[in-house]
Amino acid sequence: MQSTRKTGARRHQRNPSPTDGQKDDPRPPSIRILLVDDQIIFRETFRAWLTSNPDTEVVGEASNVRDAMHLAGTLHPTLVLTEICFSRNHGIEGIREMKSRYPGIKIVALTAYLSETSVQAALQAGASGLLEKRGSLEEVRSALDNVTKGKTYLCARAAEIVAQGYKDKGKSPLEVLSPREHEALRCIAGGMRNKDIAMHLGIGVNTVEKHR
Repeated sequence: MQSTRKTGARRHQRNPSPTDGQKDDPRPPSIRILLVDDQIIFRETFRAWLTSNPDTEVVGEASNVRDAMHLAGTLHPTLVLTEICFSRNHGIEGIREMKSRYPGIKIVALTAYLSETSVQAALQAGASGLLEKRGSLEEVRSALDNVTKGKTYLCARAAEIVAQGYKDKGKSPLEVLSPREHEALRCIAGGMRNKDIAMHLGIGVNTVEKHR
């Protein structure tokens, strides 16, 4: 285990389960999570809560974007839970670079300061979820569940900011959608999976994810 004082990065070893090695394990696969935040107390709090859930596993922690990139490449997390308000906007750039290098990794962004700019920047960079740090743990649980299923999750405040942005422009969100985007939205509302929507519309899965 590497010292967080030297590198700001830490990888975790999962304790063996009594069922490890069995072929017919009925449990769902765990969500492998990489925590990225420069506040140690935040990481410790989230790690304690996440590891108390049987279907989530914290595989590593990083205090900066550079270490997060390294750990993402070596630990292969399912999801990255990351702060976006690092100095000089490194959090947003980190999300963009993470999605460029590892497009299969889902990203849920966290911040204590939501604004229209931060919401738009995080979503455009590739985040699939956006949460306020002051939100409840139940909301984090909902975000993890939805994002790992290929959906987008916005906390109530972020969704309000998005809606207000359209309202200020004199248009509803639906008015600015193309016919193809309308159809994608209809499929999403119907509960279709990204892969099925892509096949139905003849578009790529990545394009479907951008519509969510």
